[in-house]
Amino acid sequence: MEKGKIADYFLEYSGLKPQIIPRELEVPMNSGFIVSIIGPRRSGKTYYLFQLSKDLGDHVYLNFEDSRLRGLSYREIRGLIRIFIETFNIFPKSILLDEVQEVSGWEIAVRELHDLKKHRIFITGSSSRLLGREIATRLRGRTLSFLLLPFSF
Repeated sequence: MEKGKIADYFLEYSGLKPQIIPRELEVPMNSGFIVSIIGPRRSGKTYYLFQLSKDLGDHVYLNFEDSRLRGLSYREIRGLIRIFIETFNIFPKSILLDEVQEVSGWEIAVRELHDLKKHRIFITGSSSRLLGREIATRLRGRTLSFLLLPFSF
């Protein structure tokens, strides 16, 4: 993991202000559980995280489909958070992990972060690769799962 490349990633995403169409899905912000949002590809999970981020205060957003984060192992997720803290001098109260299924062994890092009780954790995954029952099994009673479907017209 190249620290400069990761710092550039964080700087780029910190300035990102996409146009968001608010969704009706409501997830608890302070439940003490990991909040998982699953749904088909292109259903708006990433934009839903952006919608949530407006109300979360200090947070770190990790998009595991970004080429700079591809190929990372679960052991490196905490290192990414440390680089974020060093780059911005901010301790993130929330961690948003987008398309988390792209990281082999992701559930280990998510469980460890959750068990520290220092962050609210929100994860997304495509239902084609990360099923709700799989999340429930891998995170054993630590998660609340929500299904986000595409807009219908």
